[in-house]
Amino acid sequence: MFAGASLDENSGAFCELKANFFRLILTKAEVRGLNFDHVDFENHTITVMQQAPYESFITIKTEHGVEKCLNEDCIKPPKSGSSYRTIKVPDIVVDELYRRREKNKQYFKTHPNAVSYWRNYICIGFGGELISSKTVTEGLYKICKKNGLPKISAHGLRHLCATILLEQNVPLEEISHILGHASVSTTFDIYCGEIQGRDNILDFLSSNFDPITHLARKAG
Repeated sequence: MFAGASLDENSGAFCELKANFFRLILTKAEVRGLNFDHVDFENHTITVMQQAPYESFITIKTEHGVEKCLNEDCIKPPKSGSSYRTIKVPDIVVDELYRRREKNKQYFKTHPNAVSYWRNYICIGFGGELISSKTVTEGLYKICKKNGLPKISAHGLRHLCATILLEQNVPLEEISHILGHASVSTTFDIYCGEIQGRDNILDFLSSNFDPITHLARKAG
C-alpha cells in the first residue's frame, strides 16, 4: 500500500492498514456510509450505494442544556451516478470485515444504551455513533506516524492509490470506475501530469514513502 514499507502480515501496522483499505479508493464520506448490506462476502465485493458527508448526530440547545440528537439526514446518495459502483476487494479486507461485523455485534450486545440506528454500519465509534470524518483523518495520521511515514490525508491517499495504479499500467477507464469519477475525462484531467511523468512515479513514491528514507531525512 505504501511503496517501500515492509510490513509483516502479523504486525499491528499491517492489520491497521488492511482495516483501512477502503481509504485508498473511497472518499471519507463513502467509507462512513458503508454498511454490511453493501458487502458481498461470497463474491468479495463492496458496493457504494450512499455516503455520509455529515456527522451522525446534531446538538441542539434545550431548556435542560445541550442535547445530542440522531441525524438520520447525514446519509445521502453518492456524489454522482458514476459513484454508484461495485469494487472487488482482496481476501484480507473480507477477513477484516468478518471480524469487524462480529466485533460490532458484540459491542451493541454489551452496550444496550448505544445508538442502535447505526448497528449495521461498518465504521462504528464510541456510543454506537458513526465515526466522524475527523476520526478517519486522525486515524490515518496515527498509522503514518507509527510507521515512520510522512503525513497524508484520506483524500491524498486516494490520489496515491490512483497514481500507483497508473504506475502499474491499469487502464484509465478502470481507475475512473474504481474512484467513482463522473467520466474518464475527469480522471485524465486530474492525473494528466502523472500519466505524462509515469516513469518518475515509482521513484517519487519510493523516496517519499519509504519509512527508512523518510526517517533518515528527518534526522539529517
